[in-house]
Formats: sequence, C-alpha cells, structure tokens
Amino acid sequence: MIDSTPAILVIEDDADLRRSIALWLTETGYIALEAGDGQEGLARIREKRPDAVLLDLRLPVLDGFGVLTALAAEKDVTPAIIISGLDEIQGGNRAFRKGAAG
Repeated sequence: MIDSTPAILVIEDDADLRRSIALWLTETGYIALEAGDGQEGLARIREKRPDAVLLDLRLPVLDGFGVLTALAAEKDVTPAIIISGLDEIQGGNRAFRKGAAG
C-alpha cells in the first residue's frame, strides 16, 4: 500500500521554530520534513519531492529567494509558502515574483 499522506518540508534556520512547526504538522496528520538552510532544503526537495514547502526568506548558505529561483529554473512545481519574520512588503512581492504561493 502506498502512503498518500502529504509531506511538507519546513526550511527554517531557527531550529526551535522549525521543530515546533514540524511537530505541529505531524500532529495534524502530515509528514514533516526539515532543513536548516536553503541548500539543504533544495537537496531535500530533490530527494523527497514534498507536496509543499514552508520557506523562510532569511536563511544561511542560500536564502529563500535563492531557493525560489532554483525551483523556478528547474521548473519544479512544488508550492512554496513563505514563512518569514520579514515585515517588508517588497520582500513579499519579490517572493511572489519568484514563484511563492499566496
């Protein structure tokens, strides 16, 4: 039997926040995957093909904008939902232009 439970990847550099979100996702019936930076996140996307990504914009190694750019270049259709402490409207608009879900 194939498991049809949706998998969601949380790409967040704050380990406590990332784990809290992953725990909540697991408790609500999702498979939670985790990555601590954008480069690790892209590797997990390519390896596991999650159903969606919760993506912080401010990340070490490769930021969220870089992840969105890489996904767009690969024509990856994995929906990316921005989770960020950025309060800048420009940052949100930039993320949408790069393919983030609204």
